[in-house]
Amino acid sequence: GFGTPTSFNNYFNQHPIPGTGPYSVTQVVQNSYVKFSQNQKYWGKSLSAAEITAQPIWDPGHAANVIVYYKPNNIARVTDLQNKVVHISAVEPSEWPVITANPSFSFLELPPWAGEVSLLGLNGHVYPTNMTAVRQAIVHAINYTDVYAKAYQGLMTPYVGPEYPAWRDFYNLGGVSEYTYDLNLAKQLLTQNHIDTSKFPSLTFNVQAGCESCTNVAEVIQSDLSSINMTVDIHVISTAQYYSPFGSYQTNLQNAGQIGQLAFVNSGFGWSPATLTPADYWVTFVNNASVWGNWPAYSNPTVQKCVNAFTSTSDVSTIQSLCTAAQKQIFNDAPYAWIGLFKLWLPPGGSLVWDHNTVKGFLVDPVWNGQNTGPVFNTVTFG
Repeated sequence: GFGTPTSFNNYFNQHPIPGTGPYSVTQVVQNSYVKFSQNQKYWGKSLSAAEITAQPIWDPGHAANVIVYYKPNNIARVTDLQNKVVHISAVEPSEWPVITANPSFSFLELPPWAGEVSLLGLNGHVYPTNMTAVRQAIVHAINYTDVYAKAYQGLMTPYVGPEYPAWRDFYNLGGVSEYTYDLNLAKQLLTQNHIDTSKFPSLTFNVQAGCESCTNVAEVIQSDLSSINMTVDIHVISTAQYYSPFGSYQTNLQNAGQIGQLAFVNSGFGWSPATLTPADYWVTFVNNASVWGNWPAYSNPTVQKCVNAFTSTSDVSTIQSLCTAAQKQIFNDAPYAWIGLFKLWLPPGGSLVWDHNTVKGFLVDPVWNGQNTGPVFNTVTFG
């Protein structure tokens, strides 16, 4: 049988139960590849061209068989693309010059209002980032343009969180400014508040191993903060170690000492929405009932009124009024440095790449890779 909710039948790990979609799994080789074949019993097999145009996700597919490879080596994935072993490949930053140098390659680039974000949590529960002026100084000491160039291939757009711009009726209510690189202002904030950074301990900055952009951006920020006499210790640790202290708001609050002063949400990997609702990022990042994502365990009564409004009223004007006050509060509290909006698709940097002489187009996850980073392969069309 299927097993129980706490003890699954492992047989189905490599022998998936047939579904009703356009493709069925026909072969699984663990840690190597999964093969799919067109489902001859697909309910949408005979849909008209007009029906598929109206709803492309129902497309029965344009290839009899599809193989999705598991290849963790970035060079191997690029080599397969160059040798036409694969049609579409995920390429990370270290091989990006190879992609941009080849006029046959196209890559997936997101619009400037997309929802894949990069944000740095500033822990308000440990010294010295428990001081508001210190957090304010940090957000103005970061050279965001330099971060974009050195960690994200120059393909990132500034933004004001927690909301992302696609929800224009809820984005940056009140019109606060983006945190900009202003070293003089950063130093002024520290001086005005009689803060001597030479007496600070080193700031802890944990980064997950295996993420090129995560390490790159941490090193840029380390250099930037040295300009205001703050020392940053970067610790590249395993995935299990990195995520072990994180959980709900209460868990993060309890483990604040383990988390350290600086913590990229998702370690610097892009964070994408779980659902298509303007409430998502408010509930995730600045909520004292957050189940996951509020890395700095940030909470403020004014902000919480906005968060709660999303689930307690359908009156848009009320939500906007409360969230306008919340936006100003968040700007002043500086619990996060809003690094930017990804223009590239992959969470660790880089994007999906294809030879545009062969592949004409395809659809991707509608919540900006919050569910899946691969192409929706039944929608891949060929030129």
